[in-house]
Amino acid sequence: MRDLNSIGKLIKKRDNFILIGHTDFDADCIGSLFGLKWILDKMNKKSLVLLDEEIDDYDFISIKDKDYQFFAEFKLKKDKKYNIIALDSGDADRLAQGKNFLDSFPVFNIDHHEDNTLFGDYNYVNPRKAAAAVIIFDLAKILNVNVDIKIGEALIMGIIADTGSFRYSNTDINVLEVCTELMKNGVDLYKINRMLYSRNSYKSVLFKGIALSTIKKSPDGKIAWVTASKESFAKAGISEKESMNIVNYARDIKGVEVGISFTEKDKEIKVSFRSNEYCKVNKIAAKFSGGGHPRAAGCAIAGELSEVKEMVLDEVHKHV
Repeated sequence: MRDLNSIGKLIKKRDNFILIGHTDFDADCIGSLFGLKWILDKMNKKSLVLLDEEIDDYDFISIKDKDYQFFAEFKLKKDKKYNIIALDSGDADRLAQGKNFLDSFPVFNIDHHEDNTLFGDYNYVNPRKAAAAVIIFDLAKILNVNVDIKIGEALIMGIIADTGSFRYSNTDINVLEVCTELMKNGVDLYKINRMLYSRNSYKSVLFKGIALSTIKKSPDGKIAWVTASKESFAKAGISEKESMNIVNYARDIKGVEVGISFTEKDKEIKVSFRSNEYCKVNKIAAKFSGGGHPRAAGCAIAGELSEVKEMVLDEVHKHV
């Protein structure tokens, strides 16, 4: 099923929804999850967002404790038939603990990643949409739900994040039309933009300085990469989670086509890719069992940092 109208009709007929997103969630994942949850609230539907970690970075939208639970706390009620809605996740493995629900209940898979594996019973995947939050905005129209400021702030947060504050090539007319309508409904675009990108802690700024001192560039200037080691996290006193978006600094160097960040974790190296014009980095990420968008993708590779760097850079050179 690839028709959002059909998805909407089924949602209208059903109740008891569990909403799940991808692990290592970002602003689009969180914005679309809670935006949809509040849409379902307006329809008097029972729903709950399930998460695998805290959401402190997004405390500026109107999330309440009753809106979500952690997987570890949640217990299925045997007398209830649940419907699972998976958002912004390209494959079932990205759902982490949420994957455990997929064999037991009907699954709605709503996403905008072009490499989505269509793992749901009902799939709506539209890579032409800049963010999952745009799809949820469209779904609200189909469900005849007014997108108020509370819902609108969540959705515009997702749109801002996945368009890079409207700097990425996916910033199309549809994005601007959706944001215009949200702003007409009272959403403060400036406030959400500032909350997303202008609340850096002192320690996170210190970390950026340490990480950026590692930046390197290929001889032809088309590839740049930055390294976030365990030592850099310890020195700055922050967690790996706070290193998000460091990859953008590599991509934004003049003349660079592909920017890469290597983040050292306990048992693997997290690799993030960003590109500017022509390189489809999701194809590169797929070589290492990852995925994403043509201009933004990622993967996780087991191995030593130096070995992973060499392997990834060899592959990227083939594409630029």
